[in-house]
Amino acid sequence: MKTPKISVIIPAHNEEDTIKNSINSVLNQSFQDFEIIVVNDGSTDKTRKIVEKLIKKDKRIKLLNFDKGHSAGFGRNRGTEVSNGEILFFLDADNSIDVSFLKKIDNIFNKNPSISAIISRTKNIYTNKFSKTLALIAWENPANLKRGIVHKDVKINFYIIKKDSFIKLGKFRDNIKYFDDTDLAHRFYDAGYSAFVEPTLILKSEQPNNWRGFYRQYKWAGQGIATLEEKRFKTKTILYTITKNLFIFFSLIVMVFNLYLGFILLAISIFLTYLFALRTSKNYLYALFLIPIIYIKNLILLYHIIKFSLFKK
Repeated sequence: MKTPKISVIIPAHNEEDTIKNSINSVLNQSFQDFEIIVVNDGSTDKTRKIVEKLIKKDKRIKLLNFDKGHSAGFGRNRGTEVSNGEILFFLDADNSIDVSFLKKIDNIFNKNPSISAIISRTKNIYTNKFSKTLALIAWENPANLKRGIVHKDVKINFYIIKKDSFIKLGKFRDNIKYFDDTDLAHRFYDAGYSAFVEPTLILKSEQPNNWRGFYRQYKWAGQGIATLEEKRFKTKTILYTITKNLFIFFSLIVMVFNLYLGFILLAISIFLTYLFALRTSKNYLYALFLIPIIYIKNLILLYHIIKFSLFKK
């Protein structure tokens, strides 16, 4: 059997709503020299059955099953250990790609043999009004990325990397819950590697379409912040999250002692949040709707930062 050039590794934990679309977007590529490795990490829904059904149609799909859920980094590392490709592409189970994505990867590496990774864009997509709201407040790669080789950290993570470089770097850290890719990027540039920025490579990130998915997404983010190993980045991120929550809580505390001053501070807090929401949504009325969603997001993040930091769960 011919060794595939690209190994697409998909970690999955309870992804029954999106895993099929993610896999099919790979199967439909114009470039067909690949394998797909799905790492089912403790799913309790229909994720495993969906993937097993797809395997019957295409033998290039492999499935690894683990009874207990770990982290995305854990799943990516286990997938790497059984992979055969010289290029690794880590695709999230709620992401999908255009038909020419893998072909562009192959061309970029062929034309730039000195690079070890490729930086793509992330575009948030939605399926209903709820996920549209989340797509507006979720981080998204800027559309004005400049194409070319970068030798220092540009604060945008990569999901496409040569396997030999990835292994030399020690792979992902299994214990980091969410920001394992940020940690890898720091080590990547510190080791002297370079990456290629390609703005036309777009990862489509499907945002949660219900409250359960919304809570789960920011629960992982909170746990991820709590498990970061780089102290400076961890401290900065935690302080930033606390500050965002203090905007409204400090105002409520002040109200107990001085109602008038408390209302003024609360109004300032809400107004600043509104300006952020307006810049994101470009719609005056929709920005009002975004305000409570933003506060709820920040609360979930802070709650899980504290919970995971103190109780490790």
